[in-house]
Amino acid sequence: MRDFWVAGTEGQQRDVEAFRAYIRRDQPEPANIQVAYQVDLQDRGWTDWVRTGEYAGTQGESRPVEAMRVALFNRPDTMRIEYIANMEGSSWGPWVKNGEIAGVVDGDRSIFAYEMRLLVRYEGTHIQYQGHFQNKGTLGPIESGAIGNPIDGLRLEGIRLFIRHERP
Repeated sequence: MRDFWVAGTEGQQRDVEAFRAYIRRDQPEPANIQVAYQVDLQDRGWTDWVRTGEYAGTQGESRPVEAMRVALFNRPDTMRIEYIANMEGSSWGPWVKNGEIAGVVDGDRSIFAYEMRLLVRYEGTHIQYQGHFQNKGTLGPIESGAIGNPIDGLRLEGIRLFIRHERP
């Protein structure tokens, strides 16, 4: 609910049975925090940025993801998202944050697994993510821990991210 919005009905002569409100000052409301992301596909380049719940990548084309970028919007200045990728021919790369590149652009090295986390988050706000992997399909969603398995050597082909909000 926002300032000056109506909660309930008008002109229907119904009783109010319950009402709940809370105020957060100088910060976005938890329900407004969202995520945007894009992936770099082998031989195709970067996809367009997509938002919460949309799919970035391919399915059934055997076109691996080589890199990804993830950014939060409508977030407090102190909140950030961090993510890490496990690349073909190497191990885990460094943790990166807020729109930085995880993986290797145009490096002919696929991502085999990745992990994400929210730092300085509102209580009840979580990142959930799914990965679509070669010959395995879509795994997840999960909230914490790596998704995918570098031991299997199956390439990541797409991702879908969600921000989940529990009641405060």
